[in-house]
Amino acid sequence: SSGINAEYGEKREDERRRNEQRKMEEERKRDEDKRRREEERLREIERREKEAEERERRAREEEEQRVRDQNQRNHRISTNGDNSFDVKAIYSFKSNDENELPFKKGSLITVTEVIDDNWYYGTYGSRSGMFPTSYVTLINPVPAAPAPTQIIEDVGRDENFNRSGEESEDSANYAECELFVAQYNYQPKNTDELELIRGDLVEVIERCDDGWFVGTSQRTEQFGTFPGNYVTLYVEQ
Repeated sequence: SSGINAEYGEKREDERRRNEQRKMEEERKRDEDKRRREEERLREIERREKEAEERERRAREEEEQRVRDQNQRNHRISTNGDNSFDVKAIYSFKSNDENELPFKKGSLITVTEVIDDNWYYGTYGSRSGMFPTSYVTLINPVPAAPAPTQIIEDVGRDENFNRSGEESEDSANYAECELFVAQYNYQPKNTDELELIRGDLVEVIERCDDGWFVGTSQRTEQFGTFPGNYVTLYVEQ
């Protein structure tokens, strides 16, 4: 009888210890779960803070870029003046950016700047922006830019005009100024030459025999020589 009771007591004790161990294990797991959830919560807070900072940074950069683009647009409009030309849309263009100019096929657009071979900057209605050159055609097409007339270095263009771009003291009276408009861009190769940007108005005082002209750019107010086949006589609209 006493042996049975002792064995029963041992079993009860073993069961009690197992229950205590199970409770301790469950409590340990609950603590681990709680700690893990807290760590995840903190990581989530940190992630959201970083995302908010990134959104603020992007918004700030976009605003700065918008201001720069607006300043560039204002500069283009203010500096180009009447040096513009018209084109006609041969395709409709849907803008993908606020800096681009949308239009429909057949629209007449005033180009105020030639950005590069692929993009113009111009106005259509009350809007201004960039658009691809391949979507429009010149209303009065011009051929590709010709090669400048060859300069005869040893003789010069005229005895009354030296290579520094200044008239000599004994120069004869030039003919009355003629107004020409540049049809192509021209980068000077010498110090006495005049830079041309398509659309520039140039007051020509002499047409040299070698095909070069002498005049003053209304845009830069610089005086010099340039190839005559890069300009055409200006006809007021």
